[in-house]
Amino acid sequence: MLSVLFYAFNAVAPIMALIAVGYMAKTSGMVSEQSFKEINRMNFRYAFACMCFNNLYKMEGMEGFELSFFLLIMGLVAVATVLGVFFSDRITDVRNRKGVLVQVFFRSNYAVIGLPVAAALAGDEALALASAYQVPTIIYFNLMAVLLLSIYSDNGGEVNIRKVLTGIVTNPLIVGLIFGAAALLVRRYMPVRADGELVFSLKRDLPFVCQIISYLGSMATPLALICLGGRLSLGEFGKYKKELFFANIVRLAAVPFIAFSIAAAASAAGLVDLTPAKSAVLIAIFASPIAVATVAMAQEMGGDDALAGQIVVTTSVLGMGSLFVWIFLARFMGFL
Repeated sequence: MLSVLFYAFNAVAPIMALIAVGYMAKTSGMVSEQSFKEINRMNFRYAFACMCFNNLYKMEGMEGFELSFFLLIMGLVAVATVLGVFFSDRITDVRNRKGVLVQVFFRSNYAVIGLPVAAALAGDEALALASAYQVPTIIYFNLMAVLLLSIYSDNGGEVNIRKVLTGIVTNPLIVGLIFGAAALLVRRYMPVRADGELVFSLKRDLPFVCQIISYLGSMATPLALICLGGRLSLGEFGKYKKELFFANIVRLAAVPFIAFSIAAAASAAGLVDLTPAKSAVLIAIFASPIAVATVAMAQEMGGDDALAGQIVVTTSVLGMGSLFVWIFLARFMGFL
């Protein structure tokens, strides 16, 4: 029992520590909240794109990408989206809050918290799997987020298709993933020399480019967590009491429970093989707090960005405890 507790603590403690660093830097006056906001914008636009590219580029291929597990993940995400649309209408009458609340059901902080948690739980195999499934899930997350925010914005529900498509193709996460997937595809069909080496390799022939991408990508997650801590605020909690209670119960308890229950049933029926690496991916997708990028997207598309910010803060802080619980349960039941 103690070994399971220690295992879960080791997965969550580094994340909590980095958030605490950012919070202390702000409260001590060392870095202003506005500075954290600007740093986070820079980090999102450049470092995250490099991280997404690097995670895919380091993979040898897509051999770990299984259709049955992919269909399970996307089916669970789609079900969560439908539930979000149904319940958000019953939680609030304020139109521009609904698009934010629907995202609570399906949009997790996969890139910032999910990936490091998966790696901590099951090592490089889980990180490679999580990176592979990051491509379709993050594309879905952003596609649905832009669409829902457009529908529930204050413009009366008119969807600007051009704006939706522009938001998708210019999203730094998607840009990095597309280039990473393209690199894998090119590598697969690249001619080889007589000794079996590729005629061109980014890592071998342009090492400085690889190093720059690696430097930027490696700072994305820790810097985002520090910035998250630096933007923690206790203001406006009272204004959104009902929405925040609903959002935290859904994101941290209901969605993981539903997802893991269905996955366990699918495993028992022989439809999927739940290895420790795959279980870590499920935790990364369905038990992580809501994505930090939700705030910036809500602000740009007419959603209630103040509510989005409070949800990010509360689910991120409370999510460290809930992640610990879900990791403990998964380990105790033999999934990890």
